[in-house]
Amino acid sequence: MADPRYGSYTDVAKNYGRRLDSLLEQGIFKPVFLYHVVIINILPLIGLVIPRSRGGQFVRKGLFVLCIAIAIENLQNRRAIIGGNGYMLGLMTAWWLVWNATLFVFTNLEHDFKRIERKPVDIKSQNDAEIENSTVRKSLDSSDPTCTQRDNNLFVWRSYPEKFWHRLEWSAGLLFNLRGPEWNWRASHLGPLPRPIHKQLHSGFMGRVNAHDPSTYPSGKHRLQAAFRKFFISYLVLDSLKVIILMPDPYFRGFISADSLSPFPFFYFTSITLHPAIAQFCHRLYSAISVYVAIEFVTSLNPIFFLGLSLAFPKRG
Repeated sequence: MADPRYGSYTDVAKNYGRRLDSLLEQGIFKPVFLYHVVIINILPLIGLVIPRSRGGQFVRKGLFVLCIAIAIENLQNRRAIIGGNGYMLGLMTAWWLVWNATLFVFTNLEHDFKRIERKPVDIKSQNDAEIENSTVRKSLDSSDPTCTQRDNNLFVWRSYPEKFWHRLEWSAGLLFNLRGPEWNWRASHLGPLPRPIHKQLHSGFMGRVNAHDPSTYPSGKHRLQAAFRKFFISYLVLDSLKVIILMPDPYFRGFISADSLSPFPFFYFTSITLHPAIAQFCHRLYSAISVYVAIEFVTSLNPIFFLGLSLAFPKRG
């Protein structure tokens, strides 16, 4: 059999697959099944939907102990070939454990988390006691983009809901939301909220969430076009990096040897020998660039999918 270091990507992938199959047949490791993914998502959700008044704090502590046991079992015994030769399995397990610890141990679920939600207001009825009159007047202004002809929506902070189905949806949003654009813990790199929404929020969060005029993109259509441009450009750049720089280098195939001391473009010149420190710097630089472009590629799918649905079905929002 040819040396996998100098074969195609398909040969390298098949070689890793055969090695994993051999380890699984020998019983050294166990495979990852679909129900493992279901379990690690269902268990935290069960803990989140049980309120504190019904013993939720004790259930969450017990589930967190169970999560630790599952994480240890996954890291020690489970292996997979998908997700960067199984790298994603360990990364997702570590993130899942840290996020569960945040939700179940180090925070108060009922008081520390709030989400921005729409609240319909009947302009013919009295205003809700929790909503200030000045806020209502602003939201009912004809120039406010949140108003419609038939009804009006206020954006308010919603803490832990009382109704079960609302609580289930709220908890699922908290559990699976990675950046929190509509939460009071939203990631700072997302930028401030649009000013029309910010005007309607409770004053207690004014210092935490700053507002800005939504002038970056004139409309949702322009934002969607920008997302498509980023998607195609990042895809082409990532594919070029893979073909030209990464795949010809044995280092990026998992073979750490003397052959890996000649990264791009030096592996085209066999007469040049690099110092190991320079080779390591080049490898890390190419890795960082590839990760950045890959993240740009993946995150562009978010507005393409969700904003695309919003523009395609505007009345469903």
